[in-house]
Amino acid sequence: DLVATTTDGRKGKLAVTVSTTDQTGLVVKLEPRASIAGKVVDEKGTVVAGVRVNAVDDDKGRGGFQFRGGFGGNSGALSALDGSFKLVGLEPGKIGLVVEDEYGRIPYKTEPKDKPQPFELTKAQELTGVTLTVESRDGVIKGVVINADKSPAADAWVSLRPDSPPGTRREMMAAFMRPSEPVLTGADGTFSFTRLRRGSYTISVEGPKGAS
Repeated sequence: DLVATTTDGRKGKLAVTVSTTDQTGLVVKLEPRASIAGKVVDEKGTVVAGVRVNAVDDDKGRGGFQFRGGFGGNSGALSALDGSFKLVGLEPGKIGLVVEDEYGRIPYKTEPKDKPQPFELTKAQELTGVTLTVESRDGVIKGVVINADKSPAADAWVSLRPDSPPGTRREMMAAFMRPSEPVLTGADGTFSFTRLRRGSYTISVEGPKGAS
């Protein structure tokens, strides 16, 4: 099949039989698909920019959801500076929305916090006014890296990885996640991570000459 898509979500498909002769003048008819538009805010009502809203499919009627794509995938959209987002090119049926940042899925404010927020779309429906309310990311971790002689360790790379309870789905997903982008300590050995969600984290350091 030949498949054509556009940035506004329209999609078309044309079945083609390949033979020994060239084919010209083929036409792929584009048809509208469903879309979801809204904004992401935290529990304090502050807009959340720069996070990805991902669509997940109903898991074939079994009551669960499966990912259409991961962080950065084609099924998602980044929230703008005003927290707004729009997902296009969606098929009709049951769908769930999750919100993710570089550390993985951000819990919703209300229970069930770790489950996708469900919606059901009809063909070519343009659903608007959706508000996704997630937990605030207002945590800060800061400190200082020191050498064995207690002097500040300058120019050391510090990375952060969120911890997850053993045996949970989040722990399994965390196994495939990379640590955060490292930050470089200053001349006084200090470092800082901001915009963190609630939870526990593991910090690792790569210092000069292989020290860690």
